[in-house]
Amino acid sequence: MIRIALGAEGLANTRFAISPLHAAVELLYFRECAPQTVAGQWRAAVGEALHSEHLDLLAAIVHEGIHGYLPDFVGPTPDGYEGDLDTELHRVATTAPERIDYETGEQQFAEHVAGQLAQFWRLMLPRHWPRIRERLENDISSRTRTLAREGFAAMIATLHPTMVWKQDGLILDMSCGPTTSHGHTVAEAMVLMPTAFGQRPLHSLDPCDAPCFRFPLITYPSLSSPSVSAPPLDELIGSTRALLLAQLDAPQTTEQLAEDLHLSPSTVSYHLQVLHRAGLVSRIRRSRHVYYRSTPGAPAKTQPPLDHIRT
Repeated sequence: MIRIALGAEGLANTRFAISPLHAAVELLYFRECAPQTVAGQWRAAVGEALHSEHLDLLAAIVHEGIHGYLPDFVGPTPDGYEGDLDTELHRVATTAPERIDYETGEQQFAEHVAGQLAQFWRLMLPRHWPRIRERLENDISSRTRTLAREGFAAMIATLHPTMVWKQDGLILDMSCGPTTSHGHTVAEAMVLMPTAFGQRPLHSLDPCDAPCFRFPLITYPSLSSPSVSAPPLDELIGSTRALLLAQLDAPQTTEQLAEDLHLSPSTVSYHLQVLHRAGLVSRIRRSRHVYYRSTPGAPAKTQPPLDHIRT
């Protein structure tokens, strides 16, 4: 259990951010430490990239994350709302020696790590980054709407069940995952960053005496889809069914939809049956799985979320 005390100043300086470099680090981390949360095609592609390009140092660093520690210098906090990949890679390569020594005990390999991160990113993510970025932007828009309508504490509660705002501080119940801190931290700012990979939060928290001190960075699972389609469709068929239709430009199973939308399979199955009886979705069996897809006569839908992440 960790508490980040922010107070008025810290709350005023809390912001959201998006980072292309963090997307690569998160993909590597979750593929290694929580493979069940990363689709098979991503797992295979990451493994092939690491092996074929001999990214051994990068693989070793991420492998250490299994034991609960991923060095913070590989994912610097974005200076603004959206980090620039080359700028972030430069920050990794030029990490202060005292920071490298503090985190790893090594002082010679920051530039090498930055080079391997650059190589990995350009192998894996350029084609997918526009869709990932759109997903993260949609998530931040959703969170800020909640903040405007219901307040900061209510918004924090939507990020993940392990996160809650209480008594001028953020409480994190994160017994697993990499950490650099324990107990109580006081901060004058905090950065919140959605991730398209993985289903649990990550956090980077410096003790007060850490060299080159960094404000807390909290990475949380993003919503899996853009905002639902226009209100008239919601009013016509209900928000859950509208959200399901927005996913079904490509065939998906009940299990895939349940995972993407954070709903129970039974709930998804019920609404799919209603949509099927109304002629808005079709279904086809392939081997042991039943796939659903919207029919040509279904109402206009928003773009489906990151279908290339699915298996």
